[in-house]
Amino acid sequence: MLYSDTSIHCDERGITVSDYYLPVGGDKKIAWKAIKGFKEYPLTLFGGKLRVWGMSFKLAWFNCDFKRAKRTKLFILDTGSLIKVAVTPERPKDFAEVLRAKIKK
Repeated sequence: MLYSDTSIHCDERGITVSDYYLPVGGDKKIAWKAIKGFKEYPLTLFGGKLRVWGMSFKLAWFNCDFKRAKRTKLFILDTGSLIKVAVTPERPKDFAEVLRAKIKK
């Protein structure tokens, strides 16, 4: 396992985001080759800090995470679709290192 916390799991095949889909909360699996790029932002009050699940103004979908308010960073993953994937890792520095190593720009 390259990175793992309560919501995000990264291995050699890609990223699994837990509790992504409404209403049943199924996991979303994203292959590394499907990720075109990513952006890192500070997680602010108006940038998704209090969002538990769903869409943001940045056209990004947040997985279900009741502890998101305790996080500090937001990562938007670009998979080439209109709606991006938003994740808030527990250890953003470690997660960013894995993304930089695995995503070819």
